[in-house]
Amino acid sequence: MLFTTTFPDLQELRHQADYDPNVRFQRVPKPDQLDFVTLALGMTRS
Repeated sequence: MLFTTTFPDLQELRHQADYDPNVRFQRVPKPDQLDFVTLALGMTRS
């Protein structure tokens, strides 16, 4: 039940992220961005 009520909201946010250049989401600190990219690329950070 939670999925069916949450999915439309998530879909709208995804649409905004993909197509609306004016929408701003929460900023993430640079070290956290680097950690995410490192993990996404399957590397280890020293």
